[in-house]
Amino acid sequence: MKKIILLMFLVLNVFVMAGEKLKIGITLLPYYSFVANIVKDRAEVIPIVKAEGFDSHTYQPKVEDIERASKVDAIVVNGVGHDEFVYKIIDAVDKKDRPVIINANKDVPLMPVAGTLGNEKIMDSHTFISITAAIQQVHNITKEIIKLDPKK
Repeated sequence: MKKIILLMFLVLNVFVMAGEKLKIGITLLPYYSFVANIVKDRAEVIPIVKAEGFDSHTYQPKVEDIERASKVDAIVVNGVGHDEFVYKIIDAVDKKDRPVIINANKDVPLMPVAGTLGNEKIMDSHTFISITAAIQQVHNITKEIIKLDPKK
């Protein structure tokens, strides 16, 4: 009888695990909109940082952020200076729980800002405000999510 119960438990567990949705973390609110529209109801979109009082330029990671990051399959990052705080969070996650990093700005041209810093032009990390860059970001995010779960 114990073997039958154990077997039923294992079979049920396989069905539950097979139906589990991907969990995609985001660092910035524009990416919430992008990812939510890409995945619809096939994945859960989770902000790594709570939005109340959040300023990505001065943010310091909290323990709760690390806990959320350890529970997602991937995190969509800006990757060009707007969400540098996320790398401290990811580094604090156990290696076995580390999420895949999806760089929304991979191969997206940056927008120049007037002025220079030393001999270098200053580039704007707010790439999601450009329609062309946003389209490229949606494409990059979609491509990487498909790699994580081709059935989605």
